[in-house]
Amino acid sequence: LVKAAALQGNDDCLDFVASSIYNTKPVYFLNIACNDLQWVTKTRQVYNVDSGEFENMKFLRLNQIDDYNYSMGGVDIVDQLRGIYRPDHWLCNRKWWWSIWHWSLRVSLVHAYIIYIKVNQEEGIEKSELVTYLKFRRKIAMA
Repeated sequence: LVKAAALQGNDDCLDFVASSIYNTKPVYFLNIACNDLQWVTKTRQVYNVDSGEFENMKFLRLNQIDDYNYSMGGVDIVDQLRGIYRPDHWLCNRKWWWSIWHWSLRVSLVHAYIIYIKVNQEEGIEKSELVTYLKFRRKIAMA
């Protein structure tokens, strides 16, 4: 089940598309960079219990979802890394400025880790040889 709507006639917000997709749970998208909305045929390997082998299965996905998954520029990665290892979950209700300070600290740590990964990969070091985000944070804290 898919529902979609486009905002037209507003010079301040061109090509604004809102869509709602229901597969196993509802997924909502608001997108200002959508030129068109169409179904794309995708293929995924799935395990067939009856034959005991992996088989290719075709399914349909909106191109808006692929645009989100493959061209977000790391926005979700930053949010994901920022959200883990949060020691400040109890501080949010104490002083209002602590939340802002801790948020900026966590975002700075995530950006430092991303720069660490990129610089080392440009130097030819494999990502598997680099420290994890948790170890990176520990090294920063112990420095």
